[in-house]
Amino acid sequence: MSSHEQPLVLCLEDREATITYFAKQARNAGCEPEIFGTPGELASYLEERFGDPPDSGKLARVRLGFIVDLMILGVVDLGAIGMPQVSTRGGVHAGYVFVDRFLRDARSDYRGFPVCFLTERPLTSDLDQDITALQNRNHGFLTIVNKYSEEDRGKFGEFLSKI
Repeated sequence: MSSHEQPLVLCLEDREATITYFAKQARNAGCEPEIFGTPGELASYLEERFGDPPDSGKLARVRLGFIVDLMILGVVDLGAIGMPQVSTRGGVHAGYVFVDRFLRDARSDYRGFPVCFLTERPLTSDLDQDITALQNRNHGFLTIVNKYSEEDRGKFGEFLSKI
């Protein structure tokens, strides 16, 4: 990475207006946020930027983090990234499934980069167990932030510090 290149924060969010605060905070922290509406769009960007398979030299020189909304309406599977059989529960867990199957997969070159899940819903025990299982894989920093919780804003700052 050249010294003038900003750290990247790649956002997977189908409703851009709901993450305006987080994109602004990322900019304030010196990061360059890019927002994508579907897993396919984000995966295509990663392929264009880093190659397929990703160039490990390019990845080693970049500071990169991912903000991923848990629910991405209309994304019923991950067919756009070659996984049509992978259910997202009608989009309700599309972001989680994308991170689990794409970013945190054991073969993924992106598994060590920090991830911040965003949600508007309270954390259920099932989802909490799923998030804990992802964290326990020990492939990089992972946190979950409620979009509208003042208490969770500190967790977002911690995510930014990990990039």
